[in-house]
Amino acid sequence: MEQSTRYEALTALGRRLVSELGLANDVDTLGRWMAHYLAELIQDAECATDEDRSMKQTAVRDAILALWAHRAVLPSGRRPFLDFEPILRVLEQLAPDTPALRIVQRSRLPKDATQESMEAQEWLNMAQSLDQAAKLLITYCLASAAKASVDPAQEWAKLATEAGEEDVLEVRLARFLRWERDLMHGDDSESPEQRALAERRDKLDAFISLATKVRAEIEERLKTSPKASLPGEI
Repeated sequence: MEQSTRYEALTALGRRLVSELGLANDVDTLGRWMAHYLAELIQDAECATDEDRSMKQTAVRDAILALWAHRAVLPSGRRPFLDFEPILRVLEQLAPDTPALRIVQRSRLPKDATQESMEAQEWLNMAQSLDQAAKLLITYCLASAAKASVDPAQEWAKLATEAGEEDVLEVRLARFLRWERDLMHGDDSESPEQRALAERRDKLDAFISLATKVRAEIEERLKTSPKASLPGEI
């Protein structure tokens, strides 16, 4: 029963791909060929006898998963999650390939900490607060940019999830951005979402306070430092 349900979910995803690729005049010849080929496989499996139905359903599954795996290179205007592509490009720029050193645990100051070490720890705590606030601001920008494309992406996300493809980046992004949108537009003041918003507000307040402090130090430094000579000046 579980395999049958999975197959039905996969074919629903396949039919949506067929609809996108095969019914539009602006899709290229290769795209239409892929759509017709997949549609024929699905129909052939539905009409198959008990003896060869399993083999033909396997061919359908393989074809759908192969086409889904190459969704990013499908014809322009017909790709799943097309509106998310600018967001994905920004995410690629924001996330460097170098992995974070998460094995390093946050250390605590010893009991006999000096004034210098306490001051250094204060700056390190501020750096972590800045990092958290920056992530909040970036997340807000991404969610705002995706506001109009979240709902259209949900159909693809639902089909992919039911077909067992819920771990792909676009599906996780659609789920996350929808949660972010609902969080920002909720109206229940006692809900966990509102408490999360209040926590974000407090983090941003701390960010503003820190930025103001650093700016004041820079301003003071500009007043007391001698004017730097430009290259070539005597």
